[in-house]
Amino acid sequence: MTPRWHAPSVAVFEAVFSPFTAFCLRIRLRADDSIDPGRGVVFVANHHSWWDGFLLRALQRRLMPNTPLWSVMLERELAPRGWFRRMGCLGVAPGEPGSIRSLVRNLGAIARSPGGWAVSYFPQGRIRPADARPLGFRPGLERILSVMGDVQVVPVALRIEPLNTRRPHAFVWAGAPLEKTAGERFDLSSLERAVERQLDSLEAELARLGEDASREWPGELA
Repeated sequence: MTPRWHAPSVAVFEAVFSPFTAFCLRIRLRADDSIDPGRGVVFVANHHSWWDGFLLRALQRRLMPNTPLWSVMLERELAPRGWFRRMGCLGVAPGEPGSIRSLVRNLGAIARSPGGWAVSYFPQGRIRPADARPLGFRPGLERILSVMGDVQVVPVALRIEPLNTRRPHAFVWAGAPLEKTAGERFDLSSLERAVERQLDSLEAELARLGEDASREWPGELA
């Protein structure tokens, strides 16, 4: 299926869903200053909760609000949510070569589009605790990145903590981008270690702040 990003559909979704998110979570964002919002970005994160896709949307809106976000998700999760296809969600069925070829083809076309763009990807393929080690990235991302030319691959740490407020806090910390050039073979194990280091830094920061992280996290409140 040809990928679509329909700005009016995205606007309607945000108008409806953003208040619900704000009612349920307090999102804390932090991002490395070296991320260039005018270039292509692939956000690669751990898969910690049901909220993760929406947390990366919050990160994208803060860093590059006028850029389309294309989100890769399991086809079985996307199929009953057709509206998400109009928001740039791309389905993939692991183990089905045709589905994987279609995803690679679509992302290659997106990467050749003019201007900035963003893609979100969860290489674990399933939800696991944020402190699980190793993270267990599944193969496939290397093939996707191979068709995306020059791109910033940004490791992102996600973690939700109850702390001392009624609403839990979702912490989103995007690290320094790893530069991937056209024709370069990207090492998935190095990227997995980068996300693990980002998660370790997030955990250390939360341990340092304790319950005060609810008000002293050195990042922005979404």
